[in-house]
Amino acid sequence: MVHRILKRALERRAWAPDEEYIRKLDEIAKQSTQREEISEKAEWELVDLKKYEFMKDKVGEVLDGIITHIIPQGIFVEIEEFLTEGFVPWSKLEAKVVFNDEFREAYLGEKRLKMGDRVKVKVISVNKWAKSMELELYEI
Repeated sequence: MVHRILKRALERRAWAPDEEYIRKLDEIAKQSTQREEISEKAEWELVDLKKYEFMKDKVGEVLDGIITHIIPQGIFVEIEEFLTEGFVPWSKLEAKVVFNDEFREAYLGEKRLKMGDRVKVKVISVNKWAKSMELELYEI
């Protein structure tokens, strides 16, 4: 759109857009921005879908990860090699877990878990449509 305006302006040295042209241009710019936002969202959705589709082949593997979030129900771990996040639910662990909401940390027996800690996790299951991956703590 900008190229057309510049071409028109250069061809007609004294050309100046009228009110209606400016109003239409504003509408075109808004619509173009909306379409670009929709396109970017769709692109990220596809990337996420493909990440989890790829991770389905990794079920059973033990991978390195970093704890990204700690909540009362468990921890989120990002698999370093594939930049894909999964969830380790406390309910699946045999050890007693104490969650400290104030500091967003958890104690698993004697071991303290906090955001940024490196852990080894085993991929238990992957659901690409829900964009979720269940993990199991393998090594702290």
